[in-house]
Amino acid sequence: MSKLKSIDEIEAQWYDLVRPKDRQKFQHYKGGKYEILATGFLEDTETPCIIYRSIEKNIVWVRTAQNFLEEVEYRGVMKPRFKQI
Repeated sequence: MSKLKSIDEIEAQWYDLVRPKDRQKFQHYKGGKYEILATGFLEDTETPCIIYRSIEKNIVWVRTAQNFLEEVEYRGVMKPRFKQI
């Protein structure tokens, strides 16, 4: 991928998303609790992403911000994949 975007253009991708702050806590729709470690961008695509840690198991995960913040259908009900707690 050609890196033709400026830093401002890359950062602007967060404008339509709610960018969580470091140390905020979230609960996954299936129950697990997580802490935000950082937000950033995938290097190869410059896609906004969220780096978070399982509080119970101390495992670090990375998801695109869009995936982290989207709603999912669970048992016939739409709900956020992660909800701030």
